[in-house]
Order: sequence, then C-alpha cells, then structure tokens
Amino acid sequence: MDLSILKDKYKSCLGPSSISVALAENNCQRNIWLQYRKKTDNNDSIFLEQYKLKHQAGLSNLINFLSIKYPDSVIEPEQKLPIVKFRGVSLYGIPDLVIKDNNDNSISVFDVKTGVRKTSHFFQAGIYFLMLKAIAIKRGLPEPKLKSIGVCYDDGSATFDPETYEDKILEF
Repeated sequence: MDLSILKDKYKSCLGPSSISVALAENNCQRNIWLQYRKKTDNNDSIFLEQYKLKHQAGLSNLINFLSIKYPDSVIEPEQKLPIVKFRGVSLYGIPDLVIKDNNDNSISVFDVKTGVRKTSHFFQAGIYFLMLKAIAIKRGLPEPKLKSIGVCYDDGSATFDPETYEDKILEF
C-alpha cells in the first residue's frame, strides 16, 4: 500500500481500522471510520447510538472476562494513543483494550467487534501493537513484547457467562 499517494486531507486522519481494511480488502473506508470514531453529539443517528451501546456492552464483557483470565495484569480500555508519524501519514487510534503484564513487559491488544468476522480485524489489532511499540521507542522506554493479539466478537446482547465467553474471542 503506497501511502504517499493519499490526498493531504487524509494524511492527518488515518487510523488502524482504515489501514487494516485497505490491506485486507483493498478498500479504504475513511468516511465510515471517521463516523464511528467521532464522539457523540445531538445530531448523531439512532443507528450510531445503538452501535456505540453494543460496542460498550461487548467491551465491558471482555474486560470482565480478561480480568478473570489475567488477574495480575493491568487492563487499559480505550486509551487514546498519541499520533504516530509513518511515511508522511499521521496515524492515531484508540485500541479497545490493552493488557500490560508488568512482570515481563509484554502487552496484549484486543479489539471488540459487534458485526461479522473479517480478516482486517486482526490487521487492526496488529497495527495498534506496532503503534504502541513506536510510542515506547520514541519515549525511550523499553520496547513492549507482544503476548497476544485478540479480536472479540460481542454485541452485548447475551448475558455474560465466564464459562463460555472464550468462544467469542479469537486470540493469537
């Protein structure tokens, strides 16, 4: 993917979800990404509000499950990352969940999806990890090691059950 051909207006708003879709599907849905990552205001549609509620419910369930699975780790949901410059493009994003294991300086990155499974979802989580690594290097901190990348498919419609929840998660 040649980022140098992007129009200037897109070079300041490209996020991991846009890049992952471009890589996996040869398609870049910038407008959709901007719509979903925009914070709410009074003019948002009912559809967008319902999506946000489903996503938040899925994220809450994932946090509950991972708190049980990784009890000694630090779980950081929706932390806005600083801008990372890459080949003239400003990347920014908000990973749904980052788990830090302070014992071995490893991190796991998870993304919550409310819809169908797509290959691009794993690219997105991987790009978040690369951004976190670049941020650590720029700050002179030790490079984090990758423990896992995961995608959780949960729209929050089912009651949380820790016994069966792992079926909603694809983790590598």
